[in-house]
Amino acid sequence: MDLNRLTYCPQERGFSTEVNFMWPTPDDEQPKLQAIEQQAVDATVPSANELHQQASVTGVPPSSANLGGLSTPIAATGINSMNHISIENEKAGPKGAFVIAGVLAGLGVLALVVAGVFGSAVTGVFSDLSVEDYTTQHGDSVNLTHTDIDLAGEEGWYLLIPGDTKADLDGNRIMDACEGVNFTITDANGTDVSDQIARVSCSMETGQDSNAKEDYFDITDHIIVARICHTLEMYDEDTETWTQEHDCEVGETYTITNDAGINMSVVDLDATFLPVLEEAIGLGAGAFISGAVGCCGLCGGLIALIVALMRLSGNKKQTEMQFVMH
Repeated sequence: MDLNRLTYCPQERGFSTEVNFMWPTPDDEQPKLQAIEQQAVDATVPSANELHQQASVTGVPPSSANLGGLSTPIAATGINSMNHISIENEKAGPKGAFVIAGVLAGLGVLALVVAGVFGSAVTGVFSDLSVEDYTTQHGDSVNLTHTDIDLAGEEGWYLLIPGDTKADLDGNRIMDACEGVNFTITDANGTDVSDQIARVSCSMETGQDSNAKEDYFDITDHIIVARICHTLEMYDEDTETWTQEHDCEVGETYTITNDAGINMSVVDLDATFLPVLEEAIGLGAGAFISGAVGCCGLCGGLIALIVALMRLSGNKKQTEMQFVMH
């Protein structure tokens, strides 16, 4: 049967110990264990005379003698005692990163939902637009003064007459209400400027020179027969240039008449769009900011999730060293 063995080996600068750590078997006799334990204690701790003799030979004071390579004496605690020394290399756990990933992802999704709500609100603002409060009734003659304070262009006016946009009894794709009616627009000098400042058409076709493509909003029982002084610049894909449809002089008063004696109405498009545009700009800014926050939140959540998964794969490394002390 192998027993714990300590060997005393005098050397030039001290002594060394050889310790074999073996557990005793249950069949060992108690007296024999006590004898072995006593021998271990005697061999581990040298006497003062031995230290003095060793110091005389090596020239090393007894206080600095090397005791078997151990810097401190080992207390005899019994053969069955054991001390555990654990060295842990513990990384930050993944729990915090998972929480951050969840929070960021939740905020990102919420922000995108808010952005969608803002976007829908912008669409709803234009789809629910009403021109009723900005429509004026006139007779067979109308005077309009073109104003453009910021010189950035104007939406202009719609010229309306009563009629059904779908009525075409003869099938010539001209609305019956204005078929055969002539509209004339003159400036302050009486010059006919109809082609210069207006798009006059009663066609049912949606071509470039037709008013059938215009948005009727909540206009009912009337036909848009002309779009007047639309001076906002637009991009022309055919010529690849920015152009404005009409050339109206700021401060000029124009007179619109018809030869059929039909009462006309005018929709001020600038007055209609101004409050809506202000609201739409605010909603659009909210949608943009919310969308940006949502994208950043989702990206941050994805990064945090990757970090959490990396921490989860190497959560904890531990090295444990066990020493049996006698």
